[in-house]
Amino acid sequence: EEIAYGCLEDLTKRNLIMVSNKRYDGKITGCRIHDLLRELCIRQAEEQKFIYHNKDGIFSEGISKARRISITSQLSIRSMNPGQFSLHTTFCFVEDYDFIDRLMSMPWKLLRVLDMKAFELRKFPPGLSQLYHLRYLDVTYRYTAGPYIPEDISNLENLETFMVDSSPFYPEAPLSFTRFWTMKNLRHAVINNYVRLPDPRSQRFPLENLLTLSKLHNFCCSEEVVELIPNLKTIYVKYNLDWEDLHYYHLNNFCRFRNLESFTVEFEFKNKIFSNPFVGWLVLPSSLRRLTIARCSGCILWEGISAAIGSLPNLEYLKFQDVIFCGDVWETREGDFQNLRELEMDYVTLERWKTESSSHFPNLERLVMRSCDYLAEVPDCIGDIATLQLINVYDCSEVVNEWARRIREEQREMGNEILEIEVTDMK
Repeated sequence: EEIAYGCLEDLTKRNLIMVSNKRYDGKITGCRIHDLLRELCIRQAEEQKFIYHNKDGIFSEGISKARRISITSQLSIRSMNPGQFSLHTTFCFVEDYDFIDRLMSMPWKLLRVLDMKAFELRKFPPGLSQLYHLRYLDVTYRYTAGPYIPEDISNLENLETFMVDSSPFYPEAPLSFTRFWTMKNLRHAVINNYVRLPDPRSQRFPLENLLTLSKLHNFCCSEEVVELIPNLKTIYVKYNLDWEDLHYYHLNNFCRFRNLESFTVEFEFKNKIFSNPFVGWLVLPSSLRRLTIARCSGCILWEGISAAIGSLPNLEYLKFQDVIFCGDVWETREGDFQNLRELEMDYVTLERWKTESSSHFPNLERLVMRSCDYLAEVPDCIGDIATLQLINVYDCSEVVNEWARRIREEQREMGNEILEIEVTDMK
């Protein structure tokens, strides 16, 4: 993965690929390619027999020896001569279940990469579980039979990356992944509808290669679970329960993930409470670099939020997204957020943000505020942060808009050409 990313960076430096989105630390998260260059790549790939793709239902000559194919339209299965194939990679963009079912019945025992997320599967094709060499699987799953991932998916013992974009008929029911703890070679498990993991005591293999786990529903972070996935780097969890049941999920054990770098959490309590799961419950590891608090309603107090997360020594990215906080004031403290590089606030119910000095965020580079309609007080000292490169204000209150424009004028008068300030007023 590191080698592949290095190649991607090399292509961007040569202007062969256009970067469409970057993270706060400069890491590429989205890119585009010009259509003329795309055509050139397709032509060169076929000439060098790197990948074949069908046009108008027809593959070019040499398909019987292909190792990688891209299927963009329906074609005759017989024309593909499957008995002669040594396919390693298939990208399928055909939106027809019968065609995909026939495709999965072909004897492609050496297939390692299968991407068919362009089509919404209503069920997993029976032949899928026979692809024993599969390492990468990406599907869109609109389940109708029930909210579960078939048990025979565990036959794919070599699977390393499992990505499921799920759009269920039962949006409130999380997917059940009953055989998860038997898939010992998994590195990335990304399921975009919430997934419920089974109790590992009945079937347990250490998943020491697992780096990414998303999105989990009511994840029980017991000591045993931490021992089974010790090298986890990225996790996304949602807790939808009664407040008094929170202790059953051992949130204090998240600090045992010594390699955890990225953490996203949602809290939705069935009973209205006025407390803070970040105080006395959730304990985060010092290794954490990225934290997103999302879709929380009435359960987090501004009071204590800095004490709970501001002291994390490696935290570089903090995002509040769609959070209805209890309390009106966020007051930061000296010595907190010492390494924070990007702060985002999206749809938060904050009225007053108090920061006495720019030393509270000494390394802040990007400040993004979206739809902060209630914000009536923003600290002027934010504009004095020497490392600040961008303030982006989108659809916020008029007070925030005027604050950003004033900071822009003040910094220009002082000769600061580095700081970029963008204000978009949608009202």
